Amino acid sequence: MTEAMDHKYENLNSIGDDIYWVPTGVRSGTRIEYNIGLLKEAGYDAVPDTLAEMVEAAGTITANGDGSIYGVGFTQNGFGRWLEGIGEMSGFNHMGYDYENGVFDFSEWIPLLEEASKFYANGYVLPGSETQGVDNNRALFAQGSFCFWGNASQEAGVFTDQFPCSFDWGVAELPTMEGEVKGALNCTPNFGWAMLTSCKDKAAGWKVIEYFGSEEFLKGYFEGGYSAPLGSYMAGKIDASKAGRLADFALQPYEDVYPAVPAVTVEGDDYAITMWNVVLGNLSA
Repeated sequence: MTEAMDHKYENLNSIGDDIYWVPTGVRSGTRIEYNIGLLKEAGYDAVPDTLAEMVEAAGTITANGDGSIYGVGFTQNGFGRWLEGIGEMSGFNHMGYDYENGVFDFSEWIPLLEEASKFYANGYVLPGSETQGVDNNRALFAQGSFCFWGNASQEAGVFTDQFPCSFDWGVAELPTMEGEVKGALNCTPNFGWAMLTSCKDKAAGWKVIEYFGSEEFLKGYFEGGYSAPLGSYMAGKIDASKAGRLADFALQPYEDVYPAVPAVTVEGDDYAITMWNVVLGNLSA
């Protein structure tokens, strides 16, 4: 037996009872990467448990920075990077979709948007960061330009190899609205392969799939810190000590993969852009 049926996600890799590809790895849900020194200088031993307290911490860090260091750095359409995860962990509807009643309802997100908008209203965000791409902001974080950065497990390699930090950095779980986890944080299955029915050489195609899904390949990939194993078999085969900082992004009990939300076509901006504009202060909640 394999674990394929344990990783069957409706409309992601399956339709009904049919599975079309099996993920071998997983990208964690979002975490907060932070500058340990800046946080301690602000009087905090750890990233706060609530969003409101995090806003306060960002304010203190910004004041200490005196125009050269800020509390937070965002990136283009920064809502989905980590603010959305705060809502999920706080028990809000994933992507605004009420699975039980089959409707979209974003009303519960209003307090989060109002609180998060204080980052900008009070000047706690690195100016202009929201107009830049993710790599530019990663480099700025690594240089110590701001304290809090939110992203998933790919940052383990980024801040070790691509943009090595000039300081000690930590990884923390996201804060929530009330300081406790009430919902699931979305994580993303990845690294699975499928074959089209139109494939001209299915035998050769299957050999490629077999290789990239093999224990030999995946062991090196996971131990290199590029992804985390999704199944228990490979989790038991790798030497986690070789995965470097990826261990800091180990999946939490409250992380899971949500079923796909129904695809809808809307007039104007989608929910993520609209919510981000509220945080920026361009719209009101």
